[in-house]
Amino acid sequence: MAQSYKTNKRAALLFNFRKYLLCMGLLGLFGLVSGLAWSLPANTGKRTTQFFTHFTYRFLVPEKLALQVWQYLEKQHAAALPATEDQTTDFYFDDEAGTLKKQQIMLRHRIIFSREDRKERIQLIFPPSGSAETGRIIVFRHNRKPDKGTGFTTHPLLKLLRNKDRPVLDSLLKPLKIAPEKLKPVLEITETRRQLQLQKNQSAWVVFTFTQLRSAAPEYEFQEIQISPDNKLLTFGPEEVKKQLLFETQQIARNLQNQFPELHAQTQTEYAAMQEIRQRPSPAHTRSKALFGLGLLVFIIVLFVFYKFRKNRKAEF
Repeated sequence: MAQSYKTNKRAALLFNFRKYLLCMGLLGLFGLVSGLAWSLPANTGKRTTQFFTHFTYRFLVPEKLALQVWQYLEKQHAAALPATEDQTTDFYFDDEAGTLKKQQIMLRHRIIFSREDRKERIQLIFPPSGSAETGRIIVFRHNRKPDKGTGFTTHPLLKLLRNKDRPVLDSLLKPLKIAPEKLKPVLEITETRRQLQLQKNQSAWVVFTFTQLRSAAPEYEFQEIQISPDNKLLTFGPEEVKKQLLFETQQIARNLQNQFPELHAQTQTEYAAMQEIRQRPSPAHTRSKALFGLGLLVFIIVLFVFYKFRKNRKAEF
């Protein structure tokens, strides 16, 4: 009988110990999930206005080097994901005075065309300020359905934003003393892009983008290599990861420029760079002038030969 009592007691103690272990495991799991929830941005199911840290190295690429540069990147980063291609059409907005262009700020409606789908977004991109290394990019959700009632507008920019997102844009433009209603479309740029993504620990790390930028009427074109750390990781990652990400991005950019000294750092935004180029005579216009001059020269020569021919004929008679 005594032996049975001891056995039952040990069994009860073992059962209680197992319950204790189970409770501790559940508490540990809850703590892990809570920690992840604090470290990652909340996902509400509906995308709202998003704020990201922004950083990009950009190099102008001479046409003769375009293929060599891309092949070098593919070889140096063979572990990257397979290259992807898409095309974007960007509509840039500014006021009459070109305030955004002067301050290297971009406000654009970007449409991305890929094999899989089409995406649209409105982006406001600020450069680094002061001694900061990074800038900001604010991504607004595209308003697919026009607002009704008091929110209805035909303004080319504001109609792309949901009514509840417009105060956010107002607050961001207020320090620049720009009223959103004064903004208008000033430039359209088409980009044909090829991208190569590096991963680290199965997470996006650095993206290489070779892009060909074009504008029409008049027609201009230039090419860039862009090296960008992943925006989400640069925004929401731990501080030590952010520092490592920026350091490795800078190291990759230095190595690329050492390999190809002909690459020149692009310090202007895509919008400002294209607007500056468009102030020059377009290649098509230059060709037209050259052809016109050549045609005029040929006409004068023909006229001169005809004149000499008639003069000689008259002399014979």
